[in-house]
Amino acid sequence: MTETEIGPAGSGAALAEGVIVPEDVKDDITRFERDGFIGPVKLYAPEEAAEILREVRVKNQDTSHSVFHNSMNYDRHLDIPEPSRHVTHPTILKYLNAILGPDVLSWRTEFFAKFPGSRGTEWHQVRDYSYATGKPQRLPTETDWNAYIDITVWTTFTPATKRTGCMKFVRGSHRERIFDEAVGLPPPRRSPDPRARIRTLTQMETPYV
Repeated sequence: MTETEIGPAGSGAALAEGVIVPEDVKDDITRFERDGFIGPVKLYAPEEAAEILREVRVKNQDTSHSVFHNSMNYDRHLDIPEPSRHVTHPTILKYLNAILGPDVLSWRTEFFAKFPGSRGTEWHQVRDYSYATGKPQRLPTETDWNAYIDITVWTTFTPATKRTGCMKFVRGSHRERIFDEAVGLPPPRRSPDPRARIRTLTQMETPYV
């Protein structure tokens, strides 16, 4: 396997300095630099994903060893084997190492359900996780750090389609602040129709199936 070394370039966040990008994911990493997301990437066969889901749903019921107690099942990889194996999946690590470098830490895991008819997740844009309290939860230890400090790996264990509510992304939003959860969408400039605010984002969104 041939490899390509890529360092920081241009303005805004960049790949970690001196990361090694394997040739088989080079095109994906190039798309990530342009769009801010990669996918879909297949990790499991449908039957394997279904089995993992069954095991986790059963073991989630026992919270006697969980660090947090909430509906998002924070950090259950610390006491449930299946999530622990998932966050160290070789394919996930290969992509993360190609963006963040070899020194990767799992800061948080969440395992939650999206039931039919339930409310979808609102538009959000996160870099330092300051949206909840107004104070950053993640900051680089070096003041001149210009690389990404974290990457979210979103995995679905059931089919995710437009009909069932797949993820949506705004291309290039990793380089530009276009949405603030604390403020919400800005009012339309010309049209009084409130749906115009949604159309502004919809024109740029890309379904992630």
